[in-house]
Amino acid sequence: MQSRRCLRDASLCADQRAAGQGPRRGGAVSQMPGVRHADACWGLPDIFAYVETPDEKTLNLLVTDKIQRMDGVERTETHIVVE
Repeated sequence: MQSRRCLRDASLCADQRAAGQGPRRGGAVSQMPGVRHADACWGLPDIFAYVETPDEKTLNLLVTDKIQRMDGVERTETHIVVE
């Protein structure tokens, strides 16, 4: 029986400066590779995403090269699920 390597799971919160942009940006985040789902939220954070990546490097690239560079994203918080 072959064992399957467990993927990294993380939740990601993104806060933005412009009010009312959560649904649009949440939709854009949900289309990114590795994002299982992303939802716009009331209050803070503005976007909450659940992602799976094969390793920390891929997670880092998703957060720093894609999500943090979106127009209007002020900060992010990443919470890694431990098993």
